[in-house]
Amino acid sequence: MARLSPLGPFRALDNNGNPLSGGKLITYEAGTTTPKATFTDESGDTANPNPVILDSAGYADVWLDTGAYKFVLTDSADVTIWTIDNVSGDSSNAFAGSVVSVSTNLNVNSVYRNSVLVCSAALTLSLIPATTAEEGFVFTVYNNGLGNVILDPDSTETINGETSATLFPGQSGMIICDGSQWFLVLSSSDTLQNLTAVSDPTVTDDADAGYSIGSIWFNTTSKEYFICTDNTVGSAEWQNTTLSVGDLGALAVLNSISFSHIDSGAIASQAEAEAGTASDKLMTPQRTAEAISAQNTVTASSFIDFASSYTLNISSNVSRTHGLGAVPDSIITRLVCISASQGYSVGDIIYINGSNPSEAGSNFGFSIEADSTTVVCVGGSDNPVVFRKDTNTVQEITAGNWKLQFKAIIF
Repeated sequence: MARLSPLGPFRALDNNGNPLSGGKLITYEAGTTTPKATFTDESGDTANPNPVILDSAGYADVWLDTGAYKFVLTDSADVTIWTIDNVSGDSSNAFAGSVVSVSTNLNVNSVYRNSVLVCSAALTLSLIPATTAEEGFVFTVYNNGLGNVILDPDSTETINGETSATLFPGQSGMIICDGSQWFLVLSSSDTLQNLTAVSDPTVTDDADAGYSIGSIWFNTTSKEYFICTDNTVGSAEWQNTTLSVGDLGALAVLNSISFSHIDSGAIASQAEAEAGTASDKLMTPQRTAEAISAQNTVTASSFIDFASSYTLNISSNVSRTHGLGAVPDSIITRLVCISASQGYSVGDIIYINGSNPSEAGSNFGFSIEADSTTVVCVGGSDNPVVFRKDTNTVQEITAGNWKLQFKAIIF
């Protein structure tokens, strides 16, 4: 049976502490350049390609066979980042042979080789010189506290190419020495949480601070929760996910409504939405808009001439087809000036409402009636009267200078 590479899945970082996307893990027999297979799972049935290609987050499934390996890690351009020899796949390996609880600063010396250090407070782990530790010195750290654990190499030495490294609360990692420098390999995509904050997160609570997309932040002062939606360095974004009293009230009201009479999953068709009679269908925003539109539809004819000029009189009723297929709800009538008259210019329009006698017993104007197909204009013996545009006085129109039009409307 294959054995999981310590603290799997395997993950590697570049010298800047970023995931080694597209990196390559080449595995050999210990102390040689003879390839030695790793496997995709614990069955050991399927060998990994050699080299193993890391995904965009620097991860790979690496299960080991018995016996020792030499690991060579390169970037995607085959530039070597580190080499570690004598990595054992044997279950008899002494790695993690002891678990040590740590609550204060600690000098990590040879006593802690192959140990697991469980840290319960904010503290610093000072590393012995890499030349003293020598190649193959390995130990593991788990930050089980609420503060940060600082990994501090000796003097001018580095860890992942930096002067120090940080394990945030909840994170764990394997620390490896190659005899000249140190490396931190995070054991998993541990998501940093901050559940003891006293203020809201800011744009600097980002990837450099250890936060990932999905990290949770709790402001103990305002009692509000936030979730990280973007951990870009210098421009992190956090979404407030706390429900207000108003939100809770709305949910309570919604929860109290019974939908037992609704046909589950049944969406009203456009015809059903426009008819507005079904009581067992759900309405989408689109169907709601269609229903409102149908209820507010106005059908109208164009303006139609009764005649080319106003020639109506008591014996000359005129019918015209309106084309709406139903009795109109309203009819608009207007006089259109076709020759300058009464102070009006050609094209001027006067809207007029049929009969408009200027004195008792007069027969000025016309009346309008309609049915489902036609509009009938019943003319008086005298022409309509209008206010002159130039003198503002009442005057009967000059019939030949005007034409009468109508528009029929159904709401």
